Amino acid sequence: MNAFNLDGIWQLSSLTNPEITAPITLPGDVHSALLAAEIIPDPYLGCNETQVQWVGEHDWQMTRTFEVDANTLDAQQVDLILSMVDTMAQIEVNGVTALHCSNMFRHYRRDIRPLLSEGENQIRVTLNRADVEAKHAQNACRSRCLGRWVTTKYRT
Repeated sequence: MNAFNLDGIWQLSSLTNPEITAPITLPGDVHSALLAAEIIPDPYLGCNETQVQWVGEHDWQMTRTFEVDANTLDAQQVDLILSMVDTMAQIEVNGVTALHCSNMFRHYRRDIRPLLSEGENQIRVTLNRADVEAKHAQNACRSRCLGRWVTTKYRT
């Protein structure tokens, strides 16, 4: 079995404010990358945590390229294996959605062989705001639950 590792330097950018970019080392996190790039103060010092609340109010995207050779493409399957992905994330390979993640505490495995091409490939991880995603989930649940309640209440 051949394997290649995508750990290392990626490019981080805010989708809310595209002027905010920084390198990010994965495994790693957005706050550490922004701190290393001197975009935010150390959130663990004094009252700095209040100055970095905006970080959680942004959607973030991490991208990098990687090379795929003919030998890899000859494989029957090429699995993308992820763990500890932030709560709400979408993974794209060469512009095609490969995976949606919604639980940081599980492992994900997906065959991405059909999405790869020989030479340079791109992977993109979009981290969605947890508060916005939670609100969408709440509204969806409310709609489903309310629909059942109304249907049940008025049955004869």
